[in-house]
Amino acid sequence: MFKNSNKKIATLLASILILLGVVLLFICANCSSYFAFAADTLEDKKFIDSMKIFDDKTKNNRLYTVASNHIATNMNSKSKIKESKTLTDFDGNKYVLFELEPIGYLIYHIESGKFIEYSDSSSSPYLGYNGNLFYGGPKNYYCFNSSDDYLRHTIMEDAFQYTATVEEQLAEDSKIMANAFMQYKNQDNVDYIENGGKLVAANKIQGAIEKKNMSVAKSANASITMTSFFSRLKTKPQMGYRDGGACGYIATNLVIGYNYFAFDYGLMLQSSYVDNVNKTMNGSGLTDKLLVLGGETPANGNFAGTYSYDMFQVVGKYLDLVENLKGWKYSWYYLDVNLKSTLNNGYPVVIFGNLKYPSGSSGNHAVVAYDYSNYGFLNLGVKYRVHFGWENYSSVWLDCPVVGSVFYMCLK
Repeated sequence: MFKNSNKKIATLLASILILLGVVLLFICANCSSYFAFAADTLEDKKFIDSMKIFDDKTKNNRLYTVASNHIATNMNSKSKIKESKTLTDFDGNKYVLFELEPIGYLIYHIESGKFIEYSDSSSSPYLGYNGNLFYGGPKNYYCFNSSDDYLRHTIMEDAFQYTATVEEQLAEDSKIMANAFMQYKNQDNVDYIENGGKLVAANKIQGAIEKKNMSVAKSANASITMTSFFSRLKTKPQMGYRDGGACGYIATNLVIGYNYFAFDYGLMLQSSYVDNVNKTMNGSGLTDKLLVLGGETPANGNFAGTYSYDMFQVVGKYLDLVENLKGWKYSWYYLDVNLKSTLNNGYPVVIFGNLKYPSGSSGNHAVVAYDYSNYGFLNLGVKYRVHFGWENYSSVWLDCPVVGSVFYMCLK
């Protein structure tokens, strides 16, 4: 009798322990990620000790934890932080760059508590650079050389003398950018780094286009999705790249290329512009044609800056040449009007940012947005997944980018 009772009690206790284990696993999987990202290895501790972002090592530890949390939630969870660097915009605002291995980077804005730019498929734009590093927003990465007062782009060949006039202009642009980042700030990250306590798990950023499979436009069936097309275009020939500051033309070439493969095989003026087998661009043929239609000479290799309205005019001329067989509508708007709705309908959008070149010229950087994600309180925050039009920068997430204007095409 007692033996049977003991067996029943032992069985009951075993069941309770198993149940408790399952509950604890569930809680750990869904609660704050603090313990998962604590500096619990000697390698982590050595790295944190080497960090010079804050004078306080405890704050550096918390910052490292916040970054690790974001990487595990929204990037390649196997990536490791390799190096941290302090970046400054041209108005004195501070940013932190984390370089990852085997590849990847993320940029954190200290005051807003947000990771405003990141990619797990692109190398850090400041890889190999140290010293006076300046961040002017997406695609604006500079290192200052005090010996000759020049700002040198870390990826492109741009170099500008850092005069008082240039400094004043860039400071104003940086102020606009930082104010945009301060909208819908991540107070949880800011409070945790400053005061400690419990780390709130990072927001999971999932692209609305990819997640809902809405790359197929409502008005037509796309034969290839935006996320599969743009993320694969990593080499210069695949994206139709050419030198000379032609980013608006390169971005527009990509939009036409996608719409050709997805919806309308009559859109390509010459078959040599594309690789129909691999569904990519095939060198700079289409980009060069757009440059000619914009009044440029491709052989010159140094082009005037463009806005969305310029691409509106160029695409109008291009569609006249291909006779606009399917009735394409094309338009441009200031700010981010129709940006998300156009993406939801399955069409990419060229974003022209209003952060100008340090030379003081009127040129703007252009990127192609092909996915987005709302997040945060009432889903008021927004991130866009973009193609930079640069080699190996085909999938970068930007938080609340400063949008000057947009250009897009869609079927009527």
